[in-house]
Amino acid sequence: MNYATIRDKIYGDLLAVSGIGKVFKQPRFSADWATFLSMFTTTNPHDASKKVVNVAWITRRAFTEADAGKGSRDEAEAITAVQRDETWEVTVIYGFDDDETNPSEADFQPLVDAVAAKFRMMDQAGLPATVEESWPMQLEAAGLFLFGEVLCHKAVLTIRIQQRITS
Repeated sequence: MNYATIRDKIYGDLLAVSGIGKVFKQPRFSADWATFLSMFTTTNPHDASKKVVNVAWITRRAFTEADAGKGSRDEAEAITAVQRDETWEVTVIYGFDDDETNPSEADFQPLVDAVAAKFRMMDQAGLPATVEESWPMQLEAAGLFLFGEVLCHKAVLTIRIQQRITS
């Protein structure tokens, strides 16, 4: 199944990003405070006695299929292959801290850059043979929002993957 293979490839590549924190294969949430803290926090890089929300997850946001482009039809005009363009979304969430010496923005923005760099030229190894092309990651949005009851930085990044599917 291409969905699981592509998701697992993105997941594995995200785990390799320095400072990424906890990574999930799908969006997650818990309204229970103790569970929330254990699921979404890691040790603060500036103070080991503190925790910081530091999490990322993956979801497939959209796909389109067409017989144009890398798709094809046979002599009877039956579709024999489709070009499938998928948009995968990576959400990065990092706890906000307005500290003068170590503001969280100084950790969050380099983390977003490191994630984008990891996917700039996505390695085809581990992807299904149907994947013919991928494009550099795009930053769709970034800003502050409440995650549970915690003010956090959030970045939404996307990857476009193109497949040629024959069955």
